[in-house]
Amino acid sequence: MFAQECSVYGKIEPHLIRVGEQAVLHYELVQPDNVRFSVPSFADSVCTGVELVGEPSMDTVRLTDNRIQVDIDYIVTSFDSGFYFIPSQLFEDETGFVLESKPLSLSVTTIQVNLQDAIRPEKGLMQPPFDWLGLIVMLLIVKAALLLLAVIIILVMHFVFKKRVPLLSPEPEPEIPPYEQAYGRLVEIREKKRWQLGEVKEFYTDLTDVLRTYLSKRFKISAMESTTDEILEDVKSIPEMADYRSDLKSVLEEADLVKFAKQVPFENENYQVIDAAFKLVEGTKPIEETTAPNASESEEVVS
Repeated sequence: MFAQECSVYGKIEPHLIRVGEQAVLHYELVQPDNVRFSVPSFADSVCTGVELVGEPSMDTVRLTDNRIQVDIDYIVTSFDSGFYFIPSQLFEDETGFVLESKPLSLSVTTIQVNLQDAIRPEKGLMQPPFDWLGLIVMLLIVKAALLLLAVIIILVMHFVFKKRVPLLSPEPEPEIPPYEQAYGRLVEIREKKRWQLGEVKEFYTDLTDVLRTYLSKRFKISAMESTTDEILEDVKSIPEMADYRSDLKSVLEEADLVKFAKQVPFENENYQVIDAAFKLVEGTKPIEETTAPNASESEEVVS
């Protein structure tokens, strides 16, 4: 009875395209409302010669008898002509029950080039007439802009001197220490929880940017332009990072899997990497040094 309530249907529209055009690989999964099926996950291509374009889109439609229909659309294309066989895909629920879609096919044709028309002879260069009206309009615009600029300068100078406002530029604001910058950004990232909104890749991108910026400013290494292996090699020579290299490695490697291998971490793994980032920043926070009184000051106090 459970198998009769579940079904999967696949199609590709259009099934005939030209090189470089796009088609939609569509799957319709009908299932009970309280069951969750895993959908096909592709890396960069559906099969050899058929590539994915962007991320898939999903939509859910509620049916009768406590059933839902999940629509999954993949945008695909191909840059080589031929007939491509898209194998059947598996949809599996938590209990191991598997639905299998039917195999599909995609035909890709080349762009027809018409070589029958005779090649036309090359035409000579044509000199356009001089645009006197455009020149006059341009000169008037420049003159008006200069006049407006002069009026603005006169008004500013008049009110500045009248109110005796100093013309010195304000002092620059003190730069926020790297630790405070990194800690504040980590608090914002933890509160947003972008992975719960489906923005897993953006969450890991923000997190690694904070750590790379902190390492660059705190230890003066080129973390922004370096790979994960290069950063881990650079921090080996930093004594303050001795106890936190494993935390840095776990965050950067997990981020690489998400951004490049399209891995989707579990909920607790997202909390673990943000906790590791906090631990690294807190542990490597610079200690404020207090200056002790010198010998002469000590003698004056004693006397």
